Amino acid sequence: MYYQTKSGQIKICLNSKLHENSGKLDHPTFQKRQNRRVQHQLIETLIQNVISNGPAGLLHASILSKLLNRCIRVWSQNVLIEKFGKVDGKPLIDVEFKSRRSSHHLGHWTLKGGKNPVVQPFEAGLGPNDCLYDVVASQTGFTSAELRQRTAIEMYRNQRSIVKLIVARCSDAGDRSFWSFANWMLGGARYSGNSPTDAQRVLNASQYGQCHPEGRQGHPRGHASHPQASGSTESVENYSYSRWRSGFLSRDEQDLVCHYALITSSACDLMARLNNGQFKDDAHIGRHQLDYDPLPKAQIWSGGQPQGSPGDFYTVILVGKHFLNRYNDPSADIFILTFYPKV
Repeated sequence: MYYQTKSGQIKICLNSKLHENSGKLDHPTFQKRQNRRVQHQLIETLIQNVISNGPAGLLHASILSKLLNRCIRVWSQNVLIEKFGKVDGKPLIDVEFKSRRSSHHLGHWTLKGGKNPVVQPFEAGLGPNDCLYDVVASQTGFTSAELRQRTAIEMYRNQRSIVKLIVARCSDAGDRSFWSFANWMLGGARYSGNSPTDAQRVLNASQYGQCHPEGRQGHPRGHASHPQASGSTESVENYSYSRWRSGFLSRDEQDLVCHYALITSSACDLMARLNNGQFKDDAHIGRHQLDYDPLPKAQIWSGGQPQGSPGDFYTVILVGKHFLNRYNDPSADIFILTFYPKV
């Protein structure tokens, strides 16, 4: 249900019960209900993302087109890539998507031509994720907040229609991932860092956090020298007791290389694949792709001891997943299962 507060803000209560089935797991009826159950959970997640000022993508553009009864055309690099609604004589709404591969996976919505809309302070949204609503608001007379609220209400009222839309679009694209269309031009596994300190945060969170769906910890720090570490995968010294391992000469140097690796196009493509249904994927990123000079050295360890002399690595391997229970969260960082150099 939804209601309006005294201040005029729309509140939506998501409190639906999920029904269980005591039949056999392989029974067609059970499988059908399980699919509906999963789809219902994903729709609730989508609605909650809208309510929580999350980013907007193609799904939201299609809903806005229906709400406004206006044709919305989606452009990217001067190419028309999508059109929602009918051209019926009403003014067209043009929006353009720009992929920010140089800094993080989430893109940015602008007017056609790449310009940001000029909106009054009371018309603008509440945060950086309101860019699509700002662009549409500037061409319709509504405020960004009104469009976001109406989008959430429309999704709540028409959950079955939204499910059908997503399923149909996935089928048209030859993709069985229910989440792919809902998450297209948005995010899911991302990196929004601007410095090695941000990469350090993601690496540490992955080292001590859990991945989806298995719940196991990552081990990226098993490829960086840190003699004080005690855990078996907390340093390349300890990790190399089972067999030889390659690693960086310090955690700080791993942080630096990881940051510049995460902002490459190869890493962004990896995150896009994760956002389109993959649970695990990897990227081989050549040193020529890393926009930093001079790059740190790397080395081989075995039995806890360095072997030979440090040298240049020729590529780094990034293995990415999602954080546990954050598979459908467009604001979640990428989970780094491991990150190591090849020398």
